[in-house]
Amino acid sequence: ADAGIDLERFRRLVDTGSDDALMSTDLTDDELRELTQQATGTAPDRVVIVPGNGDGSVWESNWYGWLAEELQKSGVRVGMQDMPDPVYAREARWLPFIERDLAGGPE
Repeated sequence: ADAGIDLERFRRLVDTGSDDALMSTDLTDDELRELTQQATGTAPDRVVIVPGNGDGSVWESNWYGWLAEELQKSGVRVGMQDMPDPVYAREARWLPFIERDLAGGPE
C-alpha cells in the first residue's frame, strides 16, 4: 500500500528538520541543546515527540509524558499523540500520521 508520502523526503525531514522544525532521533541532551542553539540561536518553540512502538497511552509510557509536560511548562508547544497501530508500528500507517498529525498537525 502507498504510504501517501515520499519516504526519502520524510527521512530528510527527520535527519535535518525543516525551516520550522529541528528533529532528532539519536542525540544526547547536550548534543541536542548544542544543535538547537546552532540551528536557531534560541530554544525551540515546538517539539514533536515520536514514541517507540508499544501499547498504551504515550502520556503514561516511559518518559514521554514527563518530557512533554516539562517542555510545556517552559512555553514549548509539544506535538505528541498515541500512535496508530502502536504494537506493530507499520511504516505505511506511522509515516503519514507523523507527518500529518504530529509534525504538521494541530497545535
